[in-house]
Amino acid sequence: MKKRLGMSAVAVVGLVSGAAHAVEPLKLGVSGNMKQWFGVVNQTTSGAPYTSAQATATGGRDYANTGLASDTEVYFKASTTLDNGLEIEARVEIDIVDKGNGAANSTPQNVAVDEEWASIGSAKYGKVYAGVKESINVSMHNEAPDVGIGYGDVKEWIHEPSGMVMFGGGAVGGGNDWDFTSFEALIDDSASISYITPQFYGLQLGVSFAPNGQGNTGGAGTIGPANRAYHQSDAWDATLAYTREFNGVTFGADAGIGGAQGSTSGQSGLTSTANVWNAGMKIGYAGFTLGGAFLGYNDDLSTRSTSGALSLDGNSWNAGLSYENGPWAVSTMFYHEEHRGSIGTGDNKIITSQKAEKFNTYLLSGKYTLGPGIDAKATGFYGEYLGRNYAAANTNYNTKGTGLVTGIDLTF
Repeated sequence: MKKRLGMSAVAVVGLVSGAAHAVEPLKLGVSGNMKQWFGVVNQTTSGAPYTSAQATATGGRDYANTGLASDTEVYFKASTTLDNGLEIEARVEIDIVDKGNGAANSTPQNVAVDEEWASIGSAKYGKVYAGVKESINVSMHNEAPDVGIGYGDVKEWIHEPSGMVMFGGGAVGGGNDWDFTSFEALIDDSASISYITPQFYGLQLGVSFAPNGQGNTGGAGTIGPANRAYHQSDAWDATLAYTREFNGVTFGADAGIGGAQGSTSGQSGLTSTANVWNAGMKIGYAGFTLGGAFLGYNDDLSTRSTSGALSLDGNSWNAGLSYENGPWAVSTMFYHEEHRGSIGTGDNKIITSQKAEKFNTYLLSGKYTLGPGIDAKATGFYGEYLGRNYAAANTNYNTKGTGLVTGIDLTF
């Protein structure tokens, strides 16, 4: 009996060992995307001329009418599937961005690791992600379709008034760009953990948690628990999505909520306590796609008396329609974003309870597929930044512009 048990044990060990060796090791693959754009833009500002001290302080400029931009992303992906069906993946994304903006042209403006994360899971059990990654809400979110440069790139062609830091980097804690209706303002390329469930009759739930919120460092160059004077902490979100197809009609919808703990010392922007919510929907039929989305963002800065605090309080939304027929596609869409802006004291605090900073853009885009992964695109747009009560030197400084951007979008 002992002999048989010994032989059985050896046999089991051999089978397990053989099964382990049968699993393929992680295999590395490389893919990516490259965009090369040429644009003709006409923009005006309500600020003083470039030669005045006021224009220099508030961002006034004398702009030319043409520009070039390049944006490349390279993805390194290693993956395998275990014998129990679990899929393992490791991914690193590198961004190479060159806006062609003057003296720094000898080197790209930005070359950096954008994301790096690992995942484990399957369609049956769901999937867990861990690493530097955006909120799971981003991949589950539905919004207005666009076949061109995208409304988020309009800011690359029209100058953002420097005082309106809500639309660009400036507040403590890093860049404060929105230009979206997903939860990127809450968790974006942050050290986080996420889980997305399997689909159940079209329903799917996703959750994310980032200890350091919208940043990866605990303070000025240190690593560890978040210093709330620099970053939000304990950021989280949850999203419920629904996807179905009915007799040729595709339907997608989602709704999400989230929040983050901020500083109690009167900081600005992304260092404040925040609550967010969003929803999106997309319907497709016979080549047509109709979509729209909404994002609401609330921080606690409006309850403080700190003069000059910069509040992200506000919302954004978009709506659009596209049509695709063979290699051709066209789309039109509108995007709106608004923030509270600067928080004052006394009577000025009452004034700034309104949404004082706004961004609107309209886009008309077209695309023609030349071959697999090779798209020629063009977008005509009108965009405007409307500001108020952010700078004593020029309290009504606005920027408006129209443009046509065309180029090639390569996926490899």
